[in-house]
Amino acid sequence: MVAKLDYGVTLVYCGNTFKLLQETNSEVQNMNSRNKHEETSRVQFFLKKTDAEIAQAFKKLHFEIMKDGCLSRKDKLIIAVASAVAAKCEHCVKTLSKEALRQGVTIEELTEATSVAAVVCGGSGFNSASLIFDCVEDENIE
Repeated sequence: MVAKLDYGVTLVYCGNTFKLLQETNSEVQNMNSRNKHEETSRVQFFLKKTDAEIAQAFKKLHFEIMKDGCLSRKDKLIIAVASAVAAKCEHCVKTLSKEALRQGVTIEELTEATSVAAVVCGGSGFNSASLIFDCVEDENIE
């Protein structure tokens, strides 16, 4: 996110911090370019830039791990969302929450699982856990 302030200063949000920049076009363009990649998964961005076989192997690993086994795909998605909260990966929380909701996981199940993750993180995980509610609105689920 980039916000222009008075006196030729630009406020840029990158990651978890705000940066004040003296306004120069190259700095703002570089930050805008980076922020575009933050909108999509950094993993997806990286995989597009890397060898196709590596990208395919990663996708196959994800598919194999997330398919039904001793744990159902639904249970694995609940674990994945809670793990994303613990890892404080905003993109992961949102992407996995949307996938979980589409697969029939309830918001109550996600709330309980992400609460466990947040407590394990000493409470700081509640910030990431709150992202699951954005996904309910995005998916028009109540």
